[in-house]
Amino acid sequence: MLALLQNSDAHSITAQRIVAHAGVGYATFFRHYPGVDTLLLDVADELMGRLVKQVAPALVRGDVGDAVRSVVEFVDVHRHASAALLVGGGDAVRQEVTARAIRYAEGLVFPFDPSVPRQLAVRVAVGGIITILSWWLTEGLTNSADDVCALVERLTIRALVSSRDDPV
Repeated sequence: MLALLQNSDAHSITAQRIVAHAGVGYATFFRHYPGVDTLLLDVADELMGRLVKQVAPALVRGDVGDAVRSVVEFVDVHRHASAALLVGGGDAVRQEVTARAIRYAEGLVFPFDPSVPRQLAVRVAVGGIITILSWWLTEGLTNSADDVCALVERLTIRALVSSRDDPV
């Protein structure tokens, strides 16, 4: 699926293309996945697992800025798959990806301001980051990864992170 996403948008990927690329039959595909969206969500889980492993060290160090940079760089490297998950898969896929991202994020350590309920802070942070990344992948194509990091930090992170002497 990732290989197909590198050269196509999510709407053009059909079960027929997947089975042809994978060299399996329809029965095998549909035995494992009720449809393309289900496979797309498995891809999302795989990518989120990789992303968490990449971002976690920065969060353990308390370096939120480096964590944001890791997220943006990851999305940049996996631009086609990210676009498929965040904008190309439709509302149902995007909502499920957001819900799964929130569940992943709830297990991470963030220096959120204690005056903000943690569950709310996680939802706002994840939702804001996904919104900004979706914008970048569709409308903000000329913006650099540095620009996007600055937007994420300014629009989502600063309001949620505990006040510290160092800027985020």
